Amino acid sequence: MSKNISIKDVLAVVDGTPASLTGVDQAVAYAGLYDATLAIVVVTENLAWAAAVDPMAYAEAMEASEAQRKEHVAAVRERVAGAPVHVEVHALFEAPGLLPGLAKAEGQYADIVLVPGTGAGRAMACVATSPRRSCSRACPQW
Repeated sequence: MSKNISIKDVLAVVDGTPASLTGVDQAVAYAGLYDATLAIVVVTENLAWAAAVDPMAYAEAMEASEAQRKEHVAAVRERVAGAPVHVEVHALFEAPGLLPGLAKAEGQYADIVLVPGTGAGRAMACVATSPRRSCSRACPQW
């Protein structure tokens, strides 16, 4: 890897589903290339919107959201156990459609943000968080 690029903090945004765990592996590998610290934000959809349809379903929806959040965070933490770089895992309730804005807000102090793509290839997108940084290499596949 080029020594001209100084990357110390990498952020990856994942949803914790089995498909996104490959992205976790790629984020660990990418951070390892630079011996960087990796922060992973596990986004879990808040199912409280169900209360708009059935107000009595609010408590049940919140329990389901919390159970899903715990399951996804545990899966990510298990996946990064023994990683060769320092990894922090955080959880956040958010709508998946808001991931670009979330990545911008959460990644303001990261050098590079890795966001899962959509579609068949699910290519990882590298988002430079500073004008002097860029993702000069093709990003690995999720």
